[in-house]
Amino acid sequence: MAYKYDGKYILDGSRKLYEFDGKYIKKYCGGKLYEFDGKYVKKYCGNKLYELTGRDIKKYCGTRIAQYKDLGEAFIKVLALEGLL
Repeated sequence: MAYKYDGKYILDGSRKLYEFDGKYIKKYCGGKLYEFDGKYVKKYCGNKLYELTGRDIKKYCGTRIAQYKDLGEAFIKVLALEGLL
């Protein structure tokens, strides 16, 4: 599937799957899943999972697992790594 990020929503074609409100990644019309503080992505009310550094996505323990071009691509990759896409 070709997912894209339009600045607010992660879309599958024209269908809205997830929403980013500037701090939280949420299911579209649903609950908060992840929190983003500008550097770390963590489960909502949970532990840090991923660190976004420059163009790399690292596990919180430091292992580099992916690269990204922009914030939207980073969110899509994080959701894919978590098995949600």
